[in-house]
Amino acid sequence: MKRLKLILWFLPLLLICCGGKQENQAWKGKIEKEGGLTVVNNPAEPAFGTLSLQLEEELSIGSEDKPETMLGNIFDLVVDEEGRIYFTEMKPPALKVFDSNGNYLKTIGGFGQGPGEYQSPRNLFIGPDKKTLYVRDSIFSLILYQLDGTYLKSITLGSYCTDFFVDGQGYIWGIMSLADEKGRAKSLEKIGPDGRSLLQVIKVPYENYTKVEGGRTLSVVTGYEYDLQAAAVNPEIFVYGFSRQYELTLMNTEGRKLCIIKNQQPARPIPPEEAEDVAKYLPIKEQPFFYRFYTDDVGRIWVLRTNPKAEASAGHEYDIYSRDGYYLYRTTLPYSRCLVIRKGHLWARHVDEEKGLVMIKRYAIKNWDLIKPGLK
Repeated sequence: MKRLKLILWFLPLLLICCGGKQENQAWKGKIEKEGGLTVVNNPAEPAFGTLSLQLEEELSIGSEDKPETMLGNIFDLVVDEEGRIYFTEMKPPALKVFDSNGNYLKTIGGFGQGPGEYQSPRNLFIGPDKKTLYVRDSIFSLILYQLDGTYLKSITLGSYCTDFFVDGQGYIWGIMSLADEKGRAKSLEKIGPDGRSLLQVIKVPYENYTKVEGGRTLSVVTGYEYDLQAAAVNPEIFVYGFSRQYELTLMNTEGRKLCIIKNQQPARPIPPEEAEDVAKYLPIKEQPFFYRFYTDDVGRIWVLRTNPKAEASAGHEYDIYSRDGYYLYRTTLPYSRCLVIRKGHLWARHVDEEKGLVMIKRYAIKNWDLIKPGLK
């Protein structure tokens, strides 16, 4: 039965990847073949133009009233099926849980080196079983808990991991940071339950400024480095791309490429007010094409186009694609970090600059049902 459901879900994608066409006058792109693989070649303008999301604030967590609601430097957040919010703080290190009404429930684990303890909890992922919480601790470890906070086990990774997701079979897909005689690189790898790499999907150069001083290697990250990004579309499909070019690849968890998504938008210059400082560290003049991928519960891919580390008074720009690769919308959001977009709601990390408060906000997307999942 599970296999039948997967085939039915995957049928539209098979049609497009096998050369089928979705006729729609709003889309001006082309379906092409490159090396036997289907390419969805999107125009620079989205099929349905600019999308204005109608956000209505429902919940705000973070205040000075109680110690447990005074939030620190939030690194990541996830939301479970009951609307409970799990997030990591870096200083002091903590993994906290709030209910759907914004009430503090618990802190999972604690700082230390024992079972279920962590040094610096960062990325989070709720497994496809909806019961397991995966936590990236520092750089070489994943810690697994039940959603109620019960410690399950830890996995030691063979390389420095910067982000990850988990597929429907329980395999980990990690973005790994590597270094050898050829320089630094990032790779996307399939990782087994013992932490060993089973498959390297792609390896790309990662160039940032480093120097050795006093016997230590110092690294400077400007935010404009070309980087590797990936995200799960569903438990069986994921998307990845190297931000030096505007190209995304859809792949299944068996390691087979399904199609390539391209966009004809030109590269953007680094803003003049930042170009001089960036030039001290990087020999580049153009921004990465994207900075992060998010996905929603209907399989749309939200591509963050603006640097989350840069000032963005006008908001952060996203390109939205259907799960079969069509460029549907361009939109702007006030947030670029810790987004969860699901069931007509949006959760995000928010900073009140005037009060100096870090908060988590939840919004209802009032026009959610009007956002098209595809060309039809």
